[in-house]
Amino acid sequence: MVADRISLTSIYELLLSIELATGKIDSILLNRKNDYGTKTVPKFNSLEEFYTFIKELYPYKNPKNCACLTKNEGIYNLLSFSFKKKDETVFVNNLQNSFYTSKPDRISNIHLKELLGLNVSLLRLDKLLKDYVCYPYIEMGYISYGEYIEIIKNESYLSMIELYKKTKQK
Repeated sequence: MVADRISLTSIYELLLSIELATGKIDSILLNRKNDYGTKTVPKFNSLEEFYTFIKELYPYKNPKNCACLTKNEGIYNLLSFSFKKKDETVFVNNLQNSFYTSKPDRISNIHLKELLGLNVSLLRLDKLLKDYVCYPYIEMGYISYGEYIEIIKNESYLSMIELYKKTKQK
């Protein structure tokens, strides 16, 4: 849930800035990668639809000291999207590690660099996800929830939680 929300809000923010600068975005295609493989998500027809998906499936939850937020983690990747500029539709595809379009003059180089930066940040998130440790245990004899729970966590988990906290207002 943590890595999912971080990746989704990163994608949403970038697409929102592109939409404001270029034109209405549609045909947003994502996939989700986790320990069990990669699965493509049904296409979103608008940013509003995409935003609703994030809010309903991955709402923000306040981190607590006596519980791990991570559970069934995965990372979403942006595969493609399109936008309308005047009367033409511009398709942007994520091929390997870079974004390409047949009409590069219709999208700014700044946005193409930001899309590349998105891929880099998702790779960093993937590394944190692979390295994180978080599991709670309760000392024998104590039954009050949260009082005597020890949480074993590492720097990768704490870094992921810091990134997660930044998604609260989104």
